[in-house]
Amino acid sequence: MQRDNVSYKNGGISEIRCRECGTPIRTLIESDSVGKARKVNGHIVMERFLVLGCLPNYREVLMACSDGSAHVACMCAECSKTATLAQMQEHHDLDVAEMGLAEQCKRTVLSIARVAPHIGAV
Repeated sequence: MQRDNVSYKNGGISEIRCRECGTPIRTLIESDSVGKARKVNGHIVMERFLVLGCLPNYREVLMACSDGSAHVACMCAECSKTATLAQMQEHHDLDVAEMGLAEQCKRTVLSIARVAPHIGAV
């Protein structure tokens, strides 16, 4: 299980990898809808912006927890097919620790409720 699955560049997130296997699942992509045109030396230049997009292998796994709440883990399609409760508990615990909530949030993952299909495109 990877603890450092997020890469940063220029003060922002540039890539997110599956915690289980390290495969990239989200990365910066050029946006077709976000940008602006400006005039430079008499020419119109289109500036395109990069956004954090989901790769085709991106999946969200919904976990049911012992306190009645739920937790969502992001991982690659392959690992989402083979995830065990022990792996999901570790995934949950790392996410909660990274948010600084480890002391307040001591819950057990009871089941993998569902895996969301691919939700974005590159």
